[in-house]
Formats: sequence, C-alpha cells, structure tokens
Amino acid sequence: RVVIEAQQINFIDYSGVEMLHQEARRLAGLGRSLTLRGARPQVVEELKKLEGPDNCPIDFED
Repeated sequence: RVVIEAQQINFIDYSGVEMLHQEARRLAGLGRSLTLRGARPQVVEELKKLEGPDNCPIDFED
C-alpha cells in the first residue's frame, strides 16, 4: 500500500488528478493501492470528479 500524506496539498489541477488516477490504476494491477491521508475536502472532491465518486481508484483516510 502506498500512502501519501496529503494534509499540505491545497490545490490539485487536472494533470495532477490524472497522474494520481493512473498511478492508482497501475498499483491496483499489481495488487496494491494508493491512499491519500488527510486530504482536504476540496482536493478529494477534485480527485473524485474525473471518474465519479463510485469509480475513483484512490482511497482516502483521515
């Protein structure tokens, strides 16, 4: 499991969203996962927009 401490991320643009989605999908193919810990609500919202909240390949935890 790959965990990114995301408390200090205030903004994420489309290229960042796309890169994290691609990495999460790559890791899932290896039986692993990508988790953002402590991400701000606006960052989580942007990450979930790309594929919709039910299809987001990234895990989130407080």
